[in-house]
Amino acid sequence: MLSLFIGEPDYFFTIKKLNGLFLQTVKLFICVTRLVHMFLLL
Repeated sequence: MLSLFIGEPDYFFTIKKLNGLFLQTVKLFICVTRLVHMFLLL
């Protein structure tokens, strides 16, 4: 499967895009978790 992607020029671009999406999801998850903790403390 990986051997198919070696010749692809936009392979690293796709990885960077997926990485950015993953980071955004993690940040959103952390924000939601903090909000939940704040509501639980009230």
